[in-house]
Amino acid sequence: MKISKGLQEKYISAAIILLAVGATVLIFYFKNWYGLGGRPNVSNELPKGYEFIPSVTGELPVGFPEELVLFKDAKILRGESTVDGTGVSHKITEYSTNQSSADVAIQYQTKLPALGWKLSGNLISQGTLQILNFTKDKTTLTAIISFKTATSAQISLDLKAEGK
Repeated sequence: MKISKGLQEKYISAAIILLAVGATVLIFYFKNWYGLGGRPNVSNELPKGYEFIPSVTGELPVGFPEELVLFKDAKILRGESTVDGTGVSHKITEYSTNQSSADVAIQYQTKLPALGWKLSGNLISQGTLQILNFTKDKTTLTAIISFKTATSAQISLDLKAEGK
């Protein structure tokens, strides 16, 4: 059976269209299947049981003990108070200082015990980060010290209290 040239062109055109439609459907299917496409599920509401209260720029969160910011030249970068879904309260602040990260770590390891905080575990060093954990009563303080320059550091403090 011989097919005319015009009919061959129609079959080829139809096959190309079917391939294009199939490829398009397949691409969209896999994009959505693997979470690569579509819009993210963003909500302005926190999950049930969560709270978030940002601090005024340049200020510590309400109730954050000032004595935990050890350096007089500290520049408060941000602060917040949060409660997660399990009822754990976090008061978080970040600040920078004109002290080296090594000096900051030494100051936290020597001055916090004098304030009643117990170093829990050893200093953790990971690249340009140093992490210290302290406990006092039912409260935990995590200090994350980041190297900024040879003579400056950025410190993130997370004060975590159970059931408060």
